Amino acid sequence: MHRSGAGPIGPGFPLTRQPADCPAAFEGYREETLRRLDQEQKEFETFMGHLRMAKDKAEFNQFMAERRTRPSQA
Repeated sequence: MHRSGAGPIGPGFPLTRQPADCPAAFEGYREETLRRLDQEQKEFETFMGHLRMAKDKAEFNQFMAERRTRPSQA
């Protein structure tokens, strides 16, 4: 049983409904969060592309260095 003016969580949490503009405020937050996550995903994909390219280049350079130091087979 709840006291008058106290919600299910406790005093200070009224039983009244949220303001009518709450969904609009949440929608703005949601849109901004999705926009930020999309930007972070693009930046991460770019970073991963550069990382893969650097790894490939390092492996290629190692291969070429090993190839130069091997005696040639004739």
